[in-house]
Amino acid sequence: MSGRVQKQSMSELKLRRLTEHNQRLREDLARPRIRVSEASKSLINYCKSTPDHLHPFALLALSVIILRKPVTALEVLA
Repeated sequence: MSGRVQKQSMSELKLRRLTEHNQRLREDLARPRIRVSEASKSLINYCKSTPDHLHPFALLALSVIILRKPVTALEVLA
């Protein structure tokens, strides 16, 4: 009798796991999607409009503005 109860509890456990997995898949399916082309365009626009303060030429331009004197790229990188 114990074997039958164990098989039933194992099948219930398997059913519960499958049901939970099915629910997670439904939630993933319901998540809003965006096309790759739209995401790429958005990323390109962000990169063009947001200054990169770690880029040497951006630092060079900032140093000229802040220090009000020309600085070489090697000085910026040092």
